[in-house]
Amino acid sequence: FSVNPIIGIEFLSGQSLSLDMQTDYMALWRYIGWLLGVETKEDNESLNCLSNKTHSNLISLDPCGKRLDGRSYENSIIHGRATLESMVCHLMHPNKQSAIVAKHLLSIGRKSTTYSHENRTNPYNFMGELAVQCRFAMCRKSIGGELADALELPRGHESLLICLANIFATGILLALRTYTLLTMKSKIFRKIVFAKHLKGLEQFNKLWSMKNGKRMHKASLNAMPGKEPRSELSKTCPFSFVMPPHDERID
Repeated sequence: FSVNPIIGIEFLSGQSLSLDMQTDYMALWRYIGWLLGVETKEDNESLNCLSNKTHSNLISLDPCGKRLDGRSYENSIIHGRATLESMVCHLMHPNKQSAIVAKHLLSIGRKSTTYSHENRTNPYNFMGELAVQCRFAMCRKSIGGELADALELPRGHESLLICLANIFATGILLALRTYTLLTMKSKIFRKIVFAKHLKGLEQFNKLWSMKNGKRMHKASLNAMPGKEPRSELSKTCPFSFVMPPHDERID
C-alpha cells in the first residue's frame, strides 16, 4: 500500500525518487492506510481478542513494522518493496481465465465488438475498438511485457489499429511524465497546479455534499418507510457510508 505510490511516481516521472522522498511517501501513505483501517503491529498488540489466533504470530506486512523477534528492519523501503514483489510473484499466476477477465475488465464501458460481452452483437465500432486497444497498450506499458503476454494482451505490431493505440498510449504517458516532472521541478508550475487542484477539490466536495446527501436521504426513505431521518444527525457520515439515525414514527 505504501510502496505503490512510490512506484507510480517513478513510473510516470521516469526517474528514481531520492531516499528522503521515498521515506516521506512511505510514512505519508502508511498513515493514510492506518486512517483507512489498515492494521499495524501496534494495533494488533492493543487488541484483547483476535478473530484469528495465529494472526499475531505472522510477520507484519507493515513496511515500517518490526520482525518477529522485535527488531526493526534496517531499511523500511527495501522491506516494503520486497513485500510487494513477493505478494505479486506468489499470488499472480495468470491462466486462460485470467486473460479473459483482464480483457473483459479493460473493455468495460467501451463499445467493443471484440472484447466486451455486452456489445458483441453490435456493428463494428472503430472508436470503441481504439479505446479498448489504448487501454491494453497502457496496461502493457504499466505491468511489463512478460505479465502482459501471460494475460494475452495484444502486442504493438499485430495490426494497424493496435499500432495506433500504442502511439496514443505513448503520447498520454509522455504528457503525464511532462506534467509530473514540471510539478516536481518548477515551483511556479507547482504553485499553479496546487491552486487548480485545490479549487477542483473544493468544487467536488461542494457538489458531493449537495447531491449525495439528497441521494442518501431518498434511499433512506425508500429503505425504511415510515421513519424520518433526524435532521440534527443527518450529516453524521460525510461520505454516507452508513445511514443516518431515524426516529420511530407510527403513521
